[in-house]
Amino acid sequence: MDLKELHYFRVIAELGNITKAAALLRVAQPALSRYVRSLEHDLGADLLKRTSRGVMLTPAGEVLLKRTAHLENELNDVRREVARFSIGLVGHLKIACMHPLSSQLMPNVLVRYRAEHPNIALSLDERYSGDIVEDLLSRRLDLAIVDAPNHSHADLTIFSVWKEAVHLFGPAAGRSARLAETVNMKDILDLPIIMPSNISALRGTVDRAFVRAGGHFAPVIEANGPAMIFSMVAAGLGFGLMPLCSFYDHVVDGTLASVPTDPQIWRKISIVTRTELLEERPVSALFDLLRECALDLAETDRFASVTPLFTRASLTPPDLLNAQHHVAT
Repeated sequence: MDLKELHYFRVIAELGNITKAAALLRVAQPALSRYVRSLEHDLGADLLKRTSRGVMLTPAGEVLLKRTAHLENELNDVRREVARFSIGLVGHLKIACMHPLSSQLMPNVLVRYRAEHPNIALSLDERYSGDIVEDLLSRRLDLAIVDAPNHSHADLTIFSVWKEAVHLFGPAAGRSARLAETVNMKDILDLPIIMPSNISALRGTVDRAFVRAGGHFAPVIEANGPAMIFSMVAAGLGFGLMPLCSFYDHVVDGTLASVPTDPQIWRKISIVTRTELLEERPVSALFDLLRECALDLAETDRFASVTPLFTRASLTPPDLLNAQHHVAT
């Protein structure tokens, strides 16, 4: 038996559908089917039975799933124990980070991280939060700095970093210049709004806020990218709803004007990782630096509107393994 074949088999068994498993694993469906057939050939028994809804385990498949459930966990334990004897940290971390933290937080963090751990290879991805949890659980990502997931998960640590208020912003000239100190959410419903689509966690936060306010929110344009949204707002096509730090430069240079909503819409930013990884030095070291640098960033003008959800005192000593309990309400 091959460990990769076993892993693929387990994912198929848990999802009950080869097509969904192929999408989750990012493996072509024909190739995934070949892995299963190879495993069945080695064991001399059929493991999966096709149904109208997908696949189900045969009696042999149920035995294999039950008897191999511990293998991946044990293998990860072995890797962690052996890695402790390494002279220098080595490995590969896959990180996702949202705008504008991708440009405002990560460079400072990684300058320090690379100086201390030069043999750790890094893969960085700037994107929204939509599929972050799935990618962390399927090991396509190791750590993310994004909007807080809507639900907790037994295998994930979610450390709340800060909350930030969403602002309405538009061109500094024209209608935006006549905005009051705050803007009522019911009045926003009468404005043409440009927002990300539902793949963005921010969009979900805004949608839920309008539901609570008794209104139905429908943007006139959906655009999945801050640069596109800013350029369309600056061109007078509509207004945006984002935290001030996202378009701070445009407010400072006089291109855009902004006001907070009434009542305020709060977005929560979190560091999210698989809990098991906090026992590994490459991730725990990065986790430490992210928290420290996030507090430094919160003291700058750009991020003056954010409210940190932890203090420097909580960083010494770092309570990494219990970080999942530090989720602000």
